[in-house]
Amino acid sequence: MKRKSENDSMKMVKKTSFCTLVRNGGELAELRRDYASRSAKERRNAADWEYHSQMATEIFNGAVSQSGKEGLGESSWPAGYVALAMDPLYAPAILTVGSVEYQLGRKAEAMELFKGLTELPKNEEDLHIVIDKAGDFLHLNDLGYSLLEAGKFDEAEDVLKRAVSLAPADYEFPRNNLNYLAEKKKETGRKKDSPKAGVVR
Repeated sequence: MKRKSENDSMKMVKKTSFCTLVRNGGELAELRRDYASRSAKERRNAADWEYHSQMATEIFNGAVSQSGKEGLGESSWPAGYVALAMDPLYAPAILTVGSVEYQLGRKAEAMELFKGLTELPKNEEDLHIVIDKAGDFLHLNDLGYSLLEAGKFDEAEDVLKRAVSLAPADYEFPRNNLNYLAEKKKETGRKKDSPKAGVVR
């Protein structure tokens, strides 16, 4: 497979979402096809190796550059892209690529990736690490609350229920937000049933 230069890949990333890149041909689509026939364990191991080796290379290169020397060669893709192409269920890469999409202003694409994290099995081995790593930015409770405020009540309810199921017993915010969601749903239902103010019949 011919690798693109870093500049070519970054130009593509800036103008094209990950989901489009992985579907519409090119290096990432080829990786997705190649790994699709492998077992889930093989995909996960390959993605884990790629993800952590890319992070380690970036850290190493940063340290070496401090001494004025040239580091190792780097992936032409941003962190997480190759790993997520290999395994679409690899949680750390979902978070990383979602964060890149968000930073590039593609909030709908980022939200879809972040939502995918909430749909992973509860026993997914990296999920607790990702939730810890995500902090306030992606915490399920915050995602659920954001969906609630955006008026996406059904999606918010699913995410907040998931947050409740994963949260420690003394972490009450998801439960409080579920109660708030119930109030908002009732309030919205009342507004739909009542006549609009200022309308003359």
